[in-house]
This record gives sequence, C-alpha cells and structure tokens, in this order.
Amino acid sequence: MAAPPPLAAIPPLPDDILFNIFSRLDNRRYLVSAMLVRRAWYHIAERLQYADIILRFPLFEEAGDRRATRCLRTLTNSNTAANSVRHLTVSGTLARQTVALLLDALRRTTRLISLELQMGNHTDEDGFLALWKAACESTQFLPQLSAINTDYAAAAISVARGRPLSVLGLPTLMESTVSRAVIDSLGNSSAPVTQLRLYIEVDNMPAALNILQSICRSFTSLHIISLQLRLPQPADVTWETFGTLLEDTAPFLSRLHSLRVLSLVLIPDPVDVDSRYEARTRELARRVVDHFPQLHRVELRWHGWFVSADRWTPVSQRSLLRQLDVWLYAEARHRLGFSRDAVS
Repeated sequence: MAAPPPLAAIPPLPDDILFNIFSRLDNRRYLVSAMLVRRAWYHIAERLQYADIILRFPLFEEAGDRRATRCLRTLTNSNTAANSVRHLTVSGTLARQTVALLLDALRRTTRLISLELQMGNHTDEDGFLALWKAACESTQFLPQLSAINTDYAAAAISVARGRPLSVLGLPTLMESTVSRAVIDSLGNSSAPVTQLRLYIEVDNMPAALNILQSICRSFTSLHIISLQLRLPQPADVTWETFGTLLEDTAPFLSRLHSLRVLSLVLIPDPVDVDSRYEARTRELARRVVDHFPQLHRVELRWHGWFVSADRWTPVSQRSLLRQLDVWLYAEARHRLGFSRDAVS
C-alpha cells in the first residue's frame, strides 16, 4: 500500500469547510491541537474559540480578578475575537465598571446573532439601561442581532428597532402596559417574529384574551409561543375559565399557520385534587391539538407533551418552557462542545 501523501502535499480546504469541520469537535483540547498543525488552521480555530461565549459574574467577587472580565477586555481589544462572537450569554451581578466594559465589548461584536442577559438584582440596572439605550441609537450596534433573552423589557424595546430581531424571551414578570410597549416595538424589527416568550400580569380573563389576540394579530409568522399570564386571585383561574380562554383564542391562533409549539400558563393554578391535575391538563391539551393538529409540542400549566401523530410523549417538568432558565432558542440551536465558559 502506498504511503499517504505528506500533510504539506494535501490541497487546502476552503476556510468555511474547515470552520464547519472544526465546529464539530467536542473538546477544546482537540481544537487547540488543530491550531498547532497549520498557520491557516490557527486563525480558524481561534475564531471558533470565541464563537459561543458564556460569562458568569458571581456576587461578592472582585471584578478585576474575574476570568469573565478578562474575556470582555479581550473582546474590546481584539478585532479577531470580537468579530468571531455569534452567541453570548452574560449572567450574574455586574459592578458599574463591568457594565461599562460589557457595553464596550458589545459595540465591537458586530456579528453577534444571539444574546442572553441574566443579570442579578444587585446589578446597576439604571446604569446599564442608560448605556444600552444610548448604544442602541447607533445602527452599528448589534446590527445582526436576531435573538435576545433578557430580564429587562426596556432593553428589548430599545434594541428591536431596525435589527432583524425574530426571537424574544422576557421571562420575568411585566405589567400589561409594558407588554404592549414590547409588542409595539417588535413591529420595528426588520425580520418577522418567529419565537416569543412573555410573562405578563393581567387584571382578569378578558385582559388575558386581549393579550393573546394582540400577539396573534401582530405576529402571524410565529412558530413558538411561550406565554405566562398572572391573574390577581386564585378564584380567577378554574378549569372552566382556562378552557373558555383556549376556545376563545382558537380563532386567533388559527391565523398562525407556522405555529408548532404552544406553552400557555395561567397563574394561580386551578384548585383541584393532586391526582387530577395531569388528567385535566391533558384533556385541555387534547382540545388544543384537535384545533391545531400541526402542533409538535403543547404545554399547559405544569405539564407538556411532544405530539407525533397519536403518540404523546411527556416533556420533563425540568424542561418546560415556563422554567426561568429554559429558552427554547438556546436549547434547539447547535451549541459548540467547547463553548468558552468563563467563570470566576
């Protein structure tokens, strides 16, 4: 058998093919090894190391000592690193100087596609939002952003205008007036909205119905809806009122021809015997699927199912879309096995 040709004799593959090949590596160690083989491979692997970044900022840590802070500084100082970032998650508590550093880094990451901001109560919210709103005035700030999941509704409202924002997650409770501002702002996006996650306080069932109607009228391209509606009193939510809401919403949901995932939660829960909750919830879910057989996944209350023909497979409670830390966009997209996870 003839010996294989030396590595130098192998014709180089196009960069985009090498990028896709290297992105399938499931360990950073393998990527580092690839960087040492050829000079051209080094730059491709370097880009991949910054493509998917998770930055965690624990409370009561010195900002200057954090690896996450050092990563932000790298993004502000390195064009290669900043231009490589496609997905960024920031969580924890940010000191004032770290907030400013984050905004500086975001100004450089012009190819960012998705952003998660899960900042704690001790973060300087007013300072962050002031810097964020000012940055959003520039069309050069996050021009390719298509997905955001954040605690701050005001941040989503500011960034929607003129950007291809098609995926929005706002998992923390907001007033109904704020939700209307959010819905209105998404009308300024340059792309149709396909995924929406909201948690809204409403006064009564008619107000809940109005919210659902407004969403269906405004976003006819929706594939995924995850909606939590909190009413004032336990007596406001019964099995009958829940079922009536679903029936009244059906004509509006029928406009959403691309809808595949529906999660609807009313808070408080209907009062019932523990042993009956799942069966009653499944009855409601079957009524929904009878109306909309195109659904692949339906979740009501604390139960959900993947639906395939007549087969219903339960969704684990930990994976329900109502869970604060579950964002279906992030769960579904390809996540690199060697995502840069910088933790203090």
